[in-house]
Amino acid sequence: MDCTITCNGPKGEWTTLTRVRVLTLLEIGVSEAEASCQTGVPRPTVNLWSKTRRSSSAQPYLLRTSTRKC
Repeated sequence: MDCTITCNGPKGEWTTLTRVRVLTLLEIGVSEAEASCQTGVPRPTVNLWSKTRRSSSAQPYLLRTSTRKC
């Protein structure tokens, strides 16, 4: 895996397009490390976005079960 990191501006300024690309790669099964290499986004940032994606996808289920009456 040849990984050439490219800068995307100052820290914290990732475009929505870049974030969508990373999340799409993760969704199709690409590893976080490979998504980082392909997009130039640091691995810790990819990991954070991945965790955010997982918690967001679980949230609707949690909301449904918390409002359910027994």
